Amino acid sequence: MRQIGNLILGIFVIAALMGCNMGNCKKSNQGRSMEVNYKTTSNYFIKNGVGEFESSVITTKNDFDTLFGMAAVMGPNGKPTAIDFDNEYVIVVDGGVTDRNIEMRPGKMVAEGDSLYFNYDIVMGAKQSYASRPFLMVVVPDSIDGEVVLMPKTSYSEDFEQ
Repeated sequence: MRQIGNLILGIFVIAALMGCNMGNCKKSNQGRSMEVNYKTTSNYFIKNGVGEFESSVITTKNDFDTLFGMAAVMGPNGKPTAIDFDNEYVIVVDGGVTDRNIEMRPGKMVAEGDSLYFNYDIVMGAKQSYASRPFLMVVVPDSIDGEVVLMPKTSYSEDFEQ
């Protein structure tokens, strides 16, 4: 009788583990961290008239379209990055309007507990004769959730002058 109980328990444990690995269980990051795969975007711009924002999580196409326009160019990589809002959402970091050459580079993204830590680099460059609005946008699978915590690291290029 004890062997049957152990057999049933073993089958239950295996079935539960297989179910979670097949994506049927909501992930839990409690107590552990997990690196998150995301994709970067290209060929979008922030529309004129959109106020500054430090960070934004955008979950619908309608909200996205009110903030961003497509900047298609010729060539094989000229189309804007495809975003499937049924299965993905967007994290945006706005650098604000500036007269400096600023480059924003995405780094590691880590899900830990109820938080999603997004590391990125900001490289401050030389002054420009015009204003621009740098931003960083990444696309994250819906299966990854949590409060977004921005982790910027600022550095200065060789041509930076105060």
